[in-house]
Amino acid sequence: MMTAEETKVLAYLRRQPHATLAEVTRACLPGASREWVDRVVANLNWLGYITVYRGRDGEPTALQITGKGGRSGRTAGEIAAPHASLAPGLLPALPPDPTADWLPPAAIPAGVPGR
Repeated sequence: MMTAEETKVLAYLRRQPHATLAEVTRACLPGASREWVDRVVANLNWLGYITVYRGRDGEPTALQITGKGGRSGRTAGEIAAPHASLAPGLLPALPPDPTADWLPPAAIPAGVPGR
């Protein structure tokens, strides 16, 4: 389970996939101590949700969301939102998988035994 702060950071990085640590702190963790910011960032990095880029001094300077981070911690509304504008039936039908063990009768070409 993620903390509210971790969820805020991921939500921000979903909208802006890479940002400086200062931008993320200002937008998501205003007033938080540097130690708390470092802990939130370290947890998200350890979980594989973000990549942390460090400056010459070894301190975190920039963050980038990973594919795993983009998929995690979303609410049902956030998951549905990208497809909410699509009406049923507007998605193209996929052709039958020729490697499948079973094909529906309509997908079996004429002249093949079993049709």
